[in-house]
Amino acid sequence: YIDRFDDRTLYHEVRGKWNSCTLFLRPAPKGKGLTVSDTVACVLDCFGIDDVVSKTHGQRNPFTVIKATFDALSKHETAEEMALKTGHSLVEVSNLVRTRNI
Repeated sequence: YIDRFDDRTLYHEVRGKWNSCTLFLRPAPKGKGLTVSDTVACVLDCFGIDDVVSKTHGQRNPFTVIKATFDALSKHETAEEMALKTGHSLVEVSNLVRTRNI
């Protein structure tokens, strides 16, 4: 299960790596859709994520891209988790997340 911002996208940018494949997943504005490869789109559809932009560096073998996608999603944190980790209050973190252009 991946907790989603506004029930559509990620809370923050995440980076996943598997072998020589590095994958970046960034939240996108509402209505942008999935600007990702077909392989990554299949994985994100399974989690109900609708608005994301991705960039892949290195090897683009579908198996390594899927592993890198799961690695990136495993590093995703909610606003509550970010607040606990940084020592800020949830209101401060929520305001930072909401003021970004997403």
